[in-house]
Amino acid sequence: MNLQDERDLLSPPGDTILEHLKFELSQSLKLPSETIEDLLTGKAEITDDIALRLEHRFGISRAFWLQREKLYRQKQAELE
Repeated sequence: MNLQDERDLLSPPGDTILEHLKFELSQSLKLPSETIEDLLTGKAEITDDIALRLEHRFGISRAFWLQREKLYRQKQAELE
């Protein structure tokens, strides 16, 4: 293996922490890991159902999540 290959394979411990957190979130919200990934990257929208799950998991209101989603999508559309 050459030096570039070793660099490409190197990842910080935080990558493992992040993967573990994504897995735990997937389990606690009962959503596929792909959906969690898409939510975290903004590819998937927070639906009413997901907002309710987030409310139960984090204690932050469903309305907050839906408003946060709406504002994000509006600003994204403005910037495009």
